Amino acid sequence: KPTFCNIAPHHLLLLAEKGCPPNIDMSSVKYMRVAGAPLRDKQLVYLRAIFPSIDVYPAYGQTEMTLFLAGFNPCIPKDRILTRDKPGSCGLGIPGVHYKIVDPDTEEVLGPYQQGELRLKSEFQLNGYIGEENSNRVWDSQGWVRSGDIMYYDEDYCFYVVDRIKEILKYKQFHISPVELENIILTHPAVSNAVVIGIPDDTDGDVPMALVTVKSSQKHIDPEDIRKYVDGKIDDRKRLRAGVKIVDYIPATTNGKIRRRDIRDMVVRGDL
Repeated sequence: KPTFCNIAPHHLLLLAEKGCPPNIDMSSVKYMRVAGAPLRDKQLVYLRAIFPSIDVYPAYGQTEMTLFLAGFNPCIPKDRILTRDKPGSCGLGIPGVHYKIVDPDTEEVLGPYQQGELRLKSEFQLNGYIGEENSNRVWDSQGWVRSGDIMYYDEDYCFYVVDRIKEILKYKQFHISPVELENIILTHPAVSNAVVIGIPDDTDGDVPMALVTVKSSQKHIDPEDIRKYVDGKIDDRKRLRAGVKIVDYIPATTNGKIRRRDIRDMVVRGDL
């Protein structure tokens, strides 16, 4: 009987890197649904080459809703074609869930190929968090659940995950709060300001990096000293594996807000 296996991208990539032991029979595994973090195009192509007898299907889900919210069904011929033709897509929507992509600032509903926040509504969504009053952090003005994810859809209504609005980083399958790390960094006597971002990594997801400004009397400080200082105060999974970068300033908007996503893009481009 064919087996359908659910697995996170990080774990599947590790499995592909290590290879399957010769004494393990995986012939019964016909399908793998990959969810929990975005799977990039080249990763999916690579995985399909490593596991030629297994159909690898990306999927998208959220605990606050019906868990799985988008995916391809290997039992439907059209879906099998789409998942091969669109390796970057996390799939089609499912019956019973309503979807819309909106501009997160204006809430204008967007069309195909326009990037915005995915909003969701169904009869099976959460009605709140224990110990927390309902707020617009969870729902928009029309009662749609805010996914916190920047996405778009194409002419076939296949969804694509672009990025996350949420500040939380996702290293492997662990959630990391940048604010928590920043608060620790700021206790270092040489640091005057700090921001933590996630450097994109094909295997691990968001690898934490700290950008810091130092006090004028501490210009000689070694970034490695700051990294070791922080790593000694946190769990292993939260370590600043992408290092510490000392900068002259930390970019902010005109009203003083720090946009981590913009700073991350500047670092990746080499502009900061």
